[in-house]
Amino acid sequence: MLSVLDRIEKAVVWIGLIGGWVLLLPIIFSRFYDIIARQFTDSQSTTVQFIEWDAFFVLVCLIFGFAYFRDGHARIDILRDRYSGRAKAWIEVIGIVVFLAPFCLICIIYGIEHAIVSHHFEETWWVPFADGWVRKSVIPFGFSILLLSGAVILLRNLAFLTTGEGRPEPCRPDDEQSRDELSAG
Repeated sequence: MLSVLDRIEKAVVWIGLIGGWVLLLPIIFSRFYDIIARQFTDSQSTTVQFIEWDAFFVLVCLIFGFAYFRDGHARIDILRDRYSGRAKAWIEVIGIVVFLAPFCLICIIYGIEHAIVSHHFEETWWVPFADGWVRKSVIPFGFSILLLSGAVILLRNLAFLTTGEGRPEPCRPDDEQSRDELSAG
């Protein structure tokens, strides 16, 4: 089972990395162009701003799951680092079941509905040959990736709590010392 979870994590991480690298270039280009245009002319391009906004929007949606696996998301529990490995795992399990899963399901359900309505009314988008529902479909896709990441982390934490092997997830990749301490205690 853990090897399947590792494959799912790799797929989510690849989606985040590829999305990040592909979308970072338009964001940088549009910001650079906007700064140069403001400096030397009095005009600014709304199309370039749309590129920046939409690329950033898609980027954020695609890296939700990646950020969760890498423990790069914002945490409310500021005392978490002081807890034992088992307490961290329980906090994560409760957080996923009570907050993350319901929130993701709401965003997926209403995001799909929003995309369907957009398709029904034939909304347009600034991108040639693309309809508005394409952009709006990124919301349920991104939250599906986040929900999948949450399910993997939930199963890993449950495995840690039942067997005592491994470590509580998520764990920062650069935090090798904490990993060793957590798996020992």
